[in-house]
Amino acid sequence: MDGTLFDTEGVKLASFRDAFAPLCANEEQLGQVDAYNTAHRGIPRAEKFQHILTDILGQPPRLQDEVDARYAHLLEQRLGQCPPIAGLAEFIAAVAAVRYVVSSAPEAEIHRMLTGHGLDAAFHGVFGRRWTKTQALGEICARHRDEHVVFFGDAPADRDAARQAGVAFIAVNPNAALKAQVQDSIADYTYLDQDTLAALLASAA
Repeated sequence: MDGTLFDTEGVKLASFRDAFAPLCANEEQLGQVDAYNTAHRGIPRAEKFQHILTDILGQPPRLQDEVDARYAHLLEQRLGQCPPIAGLAEFIAAVAAVRYVVSSAPEAEIHRMLTGHGLDAAFHGVFGRRWTKTQALGEICARHRDEHVVFFGDAPADRDAARQAGVAFIAVNPNAALKAQVQDSIADYTYLDQDTLAALLASAA
């Protein structure tokens, strides 16, 4: 969802940093938190919270609930300002598919974003942070054994999940870490139709 369907990357990075700010002793620690999160986009936030608290800040793990609540509050205030990635609605209209959202975000957050932008009817289902991305892709493949499954993602963790699940992968609006690791990517969905999609899949094979 983040960075692949909606332009949430900047908002989520800033909210993550702000959620940890009260626990940081100085700007250097805050910078370490920000750098770690930026380098680990697409990883479930609970894993990142735990690592940052214990390994970067030297704080007790029990503070995880406090950070999680602060982060959720900041996101609730800010996410509504984030637009869909350019061309998304046109791409959905142009390319016939059964679509799912696979994200490390909570399912309630995913549903709020889809509903808020009138896109809830375009997706058959949602897999949130209760699932790893590899597990979710495996479940989707099991539901659609005779169909071609393609995973769109913007982070190395997305590409890795696609490889582990044995499905095709397309990098869309890739973050810096993923962009350095792939030969082909698309900035957004503008002009992406069935023929262009087929060409991308052929080049990724």
